[in-house]
Amino acid sequence: MKPQSPSQDDFCAFHTDLCTLVGIFDGHGPFGHRVANYVQETLPRTLLQSQGFLHKEVEKALKDAFVETNQKCLENEAFDCQLSGTTATLAYLSQRMLYIAHVGDSQAVIASKPKPVKGATPKVGIEVEVLTPEHRLTQEGERQRIEAAGGQVVQLEGDIPLRVFLKGELYPGLVITRALGDKIGAKAGVSCEPDVRAVERRPEWQFLLMCSDGVWEFCDFQEAADIIFKYPPSKAQEAAEAGASLLVALGQPLLRP
Repeated sequence: MKPQSPSQDDFCAFHTDLCTLVGIFDGHGPFGHRVANYVQETLPRTLLQSQGFLHKEVEKALKDAFVETNQKCLENEAFDCQLSGTTATLAYLSQRMLYIAHVGDSQAVIASKPKPVKGATPKVGIEVEVLTPEHRLTQEGERQRIEAAGGQVVQLEGDIPLRVFLKGELYPGLVITRALGDKIGAKAGVSCEPDVRAVERRPEWQFLLMCSDGVWEFCDFQEAADIIFKYPPSKAQEAAEAGASLLVALGQPLLRP
């Protein structure tokens, strides 16, 4: 039997009376689990200790923290980042604002109660808004950036996604166009610089949902949010278990011979 591979997903969560900081990380490559674990410890600490954050320049502080954490990954002798890295999606919620920064395809959505429309029948349930576009080659701007940096975009025979390669080489073959780590990928244009978005918090917001592509490949945004919405905050564990059960069911056809 094939030995079980270590999980490459990781997360962080901090909460005080004034703010909340949460992040998700999805590693890839032979040391992806080590990179993801290192980043979930290092990125939040780097952000919270930065001068930009202390001076309430949150958007700049987030960008700087991603770049600095990436450099720390590359310099870390405990693992090899040549062909390993991680996605990173980090959300900082103050009492008034939501700031979210990401590299890769671990996407975040906000679930909200529908706004009432005068004269119309009130809608039930929730609506979702995607906060983080995927950093993949299907995004034209990302593909252009990779090619301008000297990377090569290839769809391998029998493969579905487009991948990033060094020109004339058979590596790194990344699906995502931004990540932390990936020293060789950076030579093909894979960037550690995050997209950062700032949104004023609204009363109709119900929850923030952040998942790696291991969820989004099987379950769409609305479906996942609908599952969570069925449970009150006091039953968060039950909501997570219900979501996990659905993902197992959806993934079963792929596991059959």
